[in-house]
Amino acid sequence: MHRHGQGGGGADPRAEFGSFTPLVMREAIGLVGPAIGAFHSRVCGGDPLTALAVLRAARLKLITPMALKSAAAGQTTADAPALRHIVRRKISEFGRQSSI
Repeated sequence: MHRHGQGGGGADPRAEFGSFTPLVMREAIGLVGPAIGAFHSRVCGGDPLTALAVLRAARLKLITPMALKSAAAGQTTADAPALRHIVRRKISEFGRQSSI
């Protein structure tokens, strides 16, 4: 069962800041304000796990922050499903909720 409030820490075993990790990652790459909503809807199709995977992909330098911001603005595209797949291959426990 997923513990309430676990957030990014449950889906991402490398979530250094627990449930605050996605916020810290967005801040670090400059996704703030309305760009956050655009990132989630345009780039990640509104899927929180895909959003976390894409942010993790940026931390792994699989995509640049500039490319993410450009995709969020609708100027280019980012292959979020491919990035999610690569992150899952690199971090075997990514996206798999732990039982508590």
